[in-house]
Amino acid sequence: MAPTTRVISKTMSQDWTGGVLLVDKSGGPSSFDVIRKIRKNLRIKKVGHTGTLDPMATGLMVVCLGHATRVVPYLTAEDKVYTATIKLGVRSDTYDAEGTVERIATDAVVCALSDAQILKALTQFDGWIEQVPPMFSAIKIDGERLYAKARRGEHVDVPSRRVRIDQCRMLGRDGTEISLSIACSKGTYIRSIAHDLGKILGTGGMLVGLRRQQVGNLSVNQAITYDQIEAVSQEVLRGHCLSIGDALPEWPRVTMNWEQTKQLRFGQILISKGFPAEDFLAYDPDSKLLAMMQGRDESGQTKILRGFPSV
Repeated sequence: MAPTTRVISKTMSQDWTGGVLLVDKSGGPSSFDVIRKIRKNLRIKKVGHTGTLDPMATGLMVVCLGHATRVVPYLTAEDKVYTATIKLGVRSDTYDAEGTVERIATDAVVCALSDAQILKALTQFDGWIEQVPPMFSAIKIDGERLYAKARRGEHVDVPSRRVRIDQCRMLGRDGTEISLSIACSKGTYIRSIAHDLGKILGTGGMLVGLRRQQVGNLSVNQAITYDQIEAVSQEVLRGHCLSIGDALPEWPRVTMNWEQTKQLRFGQILISKGFPAEDFLAYDPDSKLLAMMQGRDESGQTKILRGFPSV
């Protein structure tokens, strides 16, 4: 599943009220550091992202600004593509190098593993699987984040969750480390894949490197760097923003007539056999985005999922 590249328009409306900014996060800053820097530079309060990256991780953060924050749940639900580096022979309570590390197998034992053994183990990460998230994660149990319980030394039976792995392919080996390309559904913990792979191989394993390459059809190749957020002007930064339509290229687009546009602006339900059966984006005759619409039912009825201000 190779990342795709789309051309980003550099044009900016004078009445700019938001957009979707793609950022290539470097290692070190937290996801909130990225948000804080964007808020400061663009002087905009309404900012949301579609998936946290740990400080050690790099790669694509999809950041929604202004009224584009209304599409955060839809972009969050998109599939992801990562490259991951896993170190075998050790394990960690956090499932990565940030935690307390324990030696499980010698380097000699790890290096004696054949590629065939590793590839066979990777077949267990194929399709829909049951995955147990790390104790050090932001999942809530009994109203509290798991990592808070873990820091107090509490033991919690973390329920598994069903996730989908479309690809878990070995890219290479370097001593005790292996690199993987992983395409997966939302909610997948790559740290858990590292930990579980180590259990299957009997050597232990933990994540030592992670880069998010893609979110849905959006690629890190389109993104600006973390340092550029502060280095460029507001106008240039806004010019790098995608429109909502460009951020959701798989959604069908329908141009409404003026009567339908008027009805939508009053929040009315529309009926037409010509509307798509799947969810779609509605535009007015001047190509301004009106709303995200629910796909029509058998009677041709559709309604607004998310509306956008007329600018």
